[in-house]
Amino acid sequence: MIDSNATTIDWQRFTHDVAILPIGSIEQHSAHLPIATDWIQADFLARKIAEKLDAALLAPLPYANCLEHSGFRGSFSLRPETLMQVVRDLAEEVERQNFKILIVVNGHGGNFSLVPALRDWNRLNRPLKILLVHIGDFCDPKLMEEARLPRSEFHAGAWETSLMLAVRPDLVRSIPGEAMPVNPEESFPLQRQDLTTFGVGHFNPTGAAGFPAKASAKIGQAIIDSTLINIIPWLNDRIERLRKNPRYSASGGILVRPAVISDLPASFRLKNLSGWNQTEADLAFFFEQFPTTYWVAVHNGKVIGTTTAAIYDQKMAWIGMVLVDPEFRRQGVGRLLMTTALEALQGVSCIKLDATPDGKKMYDLLGFKDEYLLRRMVALAITPSSMASPSPSSKIRPIQASDLPALINADQRALGINRAALLTSLFQRAPHLAWMSTTTPTAFCLGRAGSNFTQIGPVVAPTHTLAQDLIQTVLTTLTGQPAVLDVPDAQQTTLAFLKTYGFVSQRALMRMYLQKNCLSGQPELLHAIAGPEFG
Repeated sequence: MIDSNATTIDWQRFTHDVAILPIGSIEQHSAHLPIATDWIQADFLARKIAEKLDAALLAPLPYANCLEHSGFRGSFSLRPETLMQVVRDLAEEVERQNFKILIVVNGHGGNFSLVPALRDWNRLNRPLKILLVHIGDFCDPKLMEEARLPRSEFHAGAWETSLMLAVRPDLVRSIPGEAMPVNPEESFPLQRQDLTTFGVGHFNPTGAAGFPAKASAKIGQAIIDSTLINIIPWLNDRIERLRKNPRYSASGGILVRPAVISDLPASFRLKNLSGWNQTEADLAFFFEQFPTTYWVAVHNGKVIGTTTAAIYDQKMAWIGMVLVDPEFRRQGVGRLLMTTALEALQGVSCIKLDATPDGKKMYDLLGFKDEYLLRRMVALAITPSSMASPSPSSKIRPIQASDLPALINADQRALGINRAALLTSLFQRAPHLAWMSTTTPTAFCLGRAGSNFTQIGPVVAPTHTLAQDLIQTVLTTLTGQPAVLDVPDAQQTTLAFLKTYGFVSQRALMRMYLQKNCLSGQPELLHAIAGPEFG
């Protein structure tokens, strides 16, 4: 741990991200306890907590809210709104110094303004999360029964006096023998909740609302031990919860609904946040072709997640574009999107997707099985290769619109599905990337522009030689430009060929299917896919 006795160099070297702020009060505690009682106790227990958690201990805040002690000289109260702002100011400093969790240890029951102030802070989902603990809440209730401590007391009684006898006995004066006066004839005696209307002086002119004669150092130490035994595991639990799901509302208030046309800019924003390659034209294609299987997750009217399902030939659903706003990740949004999609696709016999390493963890839990691995091959700038053969332009020609039926059939043999709408769209959007073999009409290549790279694919060919001829023809038109191909790992010859053009493997994708792989086609014909979102 570290505290305010350390130097700034010590604080610079401190690597943990939990800070602790003790808050007490400067208020009367009758004739036997000092006005500093509350902050002394808060600081003592906060230090013990900081030692257990290896946290940074801030200097205690002595002044707080003690309006109920008005009239007793020596009691100095801040207004509730002042304490709220002071705590906000300190929290901003803690956040600015890159702590992630602030534990406020409250040693005075009258600091009610802490609750709304800290609740308001946490609901804003700032980088710093605040935990509020009241030290009196963590002592085992059985201890009070065993020590015969009256439940009606709440100030300067046996509880607080016992704590001071254990922590600072040198500050405890002569303990009075009389108890808090009780009039048995009263039908409605004053209770703690009456402090909003009646100050402590109404309860007892001496300022004590308890039974200090029942106090002992032994009871005080037992209170300390019991509090620490209970509060440390509780704090560890709350800290772990905050690290897993830091948003105040967690997944509450999140709804998945069908996308509308006005959601496309928000979908594009999520795509950009993830650094994916799709363009506005790709999203428009999904919405136009598959409007009933394009979903968005929303929170407070804001799109925070998307997923799509391309339905091919009424036989296969291809799930893609599973995107979640970074601010809402690890909160079940992706699973909620997938659950919605899978429920809507129950009538489709075959469901597939291409999974990133992070996404695969979720898809495994949803029952998806591995089919085969894909390698994402990326070149930041296409470079000619001394190993490459001369341009095979005599063997490769541009695709014409009249060629599309033959290409659609070839694609169907490779994947087992008819993707006529997709192939037609790719050809129309990027005819300069559309090539086919002059000798083998079933060998072809398509592509499309991307936000970051030109995506080359699908590439369908019965031989490696034809696949390389097609790819090389496209690459010669992209010299100096970035490009990407997603290549089945089994196509090692194609992968080696791409490396001669400066391509490197960026990451692996796993082609997966749900329950049964009813449509596999002839994967040996596929040398590059259209993209993870299209299959």
